[in-house]
Amino acid sequence: RHSHTVSAAGGWLASGGLSGTNGMRMFGLGIDQVLHIEMVLPSGKHVRFGPTEWEKQPGKMYAVTTKVTGYCNEGDLSDEDLWDWQ
Repeated sequence: RHSHTVSAAGGWLASGGLSGTNGMRMFGLGIDQVLHIEMVLPSGKHVRFGPTEWEKQPGKMYAVTTKVTGYCNEGDLSDEDLWDWQ
C-alpha cells in the first residue's frame, strides 16, 4: 500500500542523480529541486522547512533560495485541519 501524500526525498537530492539502482528509473521519478520538506523527527515532533526568501539571478532559469525557515506543528496531528504551524 502506498501513501498518496508522501513522495520520495531521493533522486538528485540524496542519491546524486536518477539512479538505476534505487527504483527511480523503474517508477519514472526524477527530483531536481526541493520546494518544501515536511517530516516527523525521532522525538515525534512534526516539522516543515521551506524557502521564505529568494531572488532571480541573471543566467539562472529559476530563482535562487536565499533564506529557509522551519516551523513546528503544535496542533492536533490526528486532524490536518487543526494543524498549527509556528
